[in-house]
This record gives sequence, structure tokens and C-alpha cells, in this order.
Amino acid sequence: MKAPLIQWLPESHQIPFEGVMPDATRLKGLVEQNILSEPVGSIVQMVRIGFARIDSKDKSSVVVYFSHK
Repeated sequence: MKAPLIQWLPESHQIPFEGVMPDATRLKGLVEQNILSEPVGSIVQMVRIGFARIDSKDKSSVVVYFSHK
């Protein structure tokens, strides 16, 4: 069908993130607020994108580096 995939997040449980891809491009989006409970350095699965390592975080944003799909 080639329809775009949409991942729904409750407005009250989302924060912005920046993802650094293997080719050094950067993508921005939203992630679940629960990611803040993971320590920096943790490997997390980003739904429909791949696996990433949390590089830095604060109460209002997260930066991750993608490792593979």
C-alpha cells in the first residue's frame, strides 16, 4: 500500500530526540518519556528505525547514536 507508518505517542508522554545516523546525518523526532529511565550508554530499540545507544539526555531531550537496523 506504500502508506506512511505512524507511531502514536500520548502528548503528555513524549519528548524530542535527535538521532545521529551511521552516515552522520541527523534526524529529529519524538520518543516516549520512559527513555529517561535508561542510563546514558544503554542500547535501546527505536521502533521502526533500529537500535541506538543513548549518548546524552536531560529532562527535555535525548541524543542517540544509531548502531544498526
